Amino acid sequence: MQCGCLKVKNILVVSTDPFWATRLKSQFGEVAPGVRILIVDNLMAAYATSEELQPSAVIIEQGFTDIPEFETMKTLFHELKSVCVYVGEKGSAKTSAGPRVFRKSDTAASYVSWIKEAKNATHKKRPKDSSKSNKDSKIIIIGSSTGGVDALSTILKRFPADCPPTVIVQHTGEDFGGGLIDLLSRLCPARVVAAQNGLVLESGLVCIAAGYRQHLELSSGTPLRARLTEGPPVSGHVPSVDKVFLSARPIASRVVAAVLTGMGRDGAEGLLALRRAGAATFVQDERSSVVYGMPRAAWQLGAAQRQVPLVRMA
Repeated sequence: MQCGCLKVKNILVVSTDPFWATRLKSQFGEVAPGVRILIVDNLMAAYATSEELQPSAVIIEQGFTDIPEFETMKTLFHELKSVCVYVGEKGSAKTSAGPRVFRKSDTAASYVSWIKEAKNATHKKRPKDSSKSNKDSKIIIIGSSTGGVDALSTILKRFPADCPPTVIVQHTGEDFGGGLIDLLSRLCPARVVAAQNGLVLESGLVCIAAGYRQHLELSSGTPLRARLTEGPPVSGHVPSVDKVFLSARPIASRVVAAVLTGMGRDGAEGLLALRRAGAATFVQDERSSVVYGMPRAAWQLGAAQRQVPLVRMA
């Protein structure tokens, strides 16, 4: 079976089993000549290679899908329109991480067949965003954790280029903070930047704290600025969603705050304080949340005025 009709140039293999990966590469040389097979053994290398070469497909051992940072990887693969193929000890028709799990004993021809089928099913155009510009003085503050990469991608795609200043705290591993900024920059019409001490928060700017060892807070002066501070974990996290929410109480009347999908209860107390101070407050609803822990904690505490499906959050 040839791969020419797939327009496949690069296939990335992510595996800690060099014998299997090398054997698979050899098989691809027989059934899909001309396709370049790239092999890496860790997620950081997979991310860098994917950004540079934009593989048509990614074949990844299922153990990598259990690593929290894989969430960022999965979103990147989606945006690059890379078909993601999972490999485990036991094959299955469906999996929580993807549509199908292959076995290592499956042949390269099986992978080619699945990649062809998947690519033929994923060429649907997305509707253009019709959001109107928001030029008022509102400040948007968002907190998210597990499942937050996909949630933030969905929301930020719908933001206009001149959106209100937006501040986000996303729980993630240190090594993936920069990758998350790069990924969301691809998707959001507004300018997406990493949080910096003293950064002026202005219209058309999305400021994200992810993978930091410092808390993100808002200054109380004019113009409004981001502030990075040292300190112990708050609600178990650095940076903490509670910390940024609590810092925004002096300007609560201008704040629209939301807690998205995530494990634990970071953000619940801070969101309650903001609501009591006059902010508009929301949480992502259970049906659209990957993990309903953080939204549930805030909702049960009375911190949110409404529960909102992810597709309506923007």
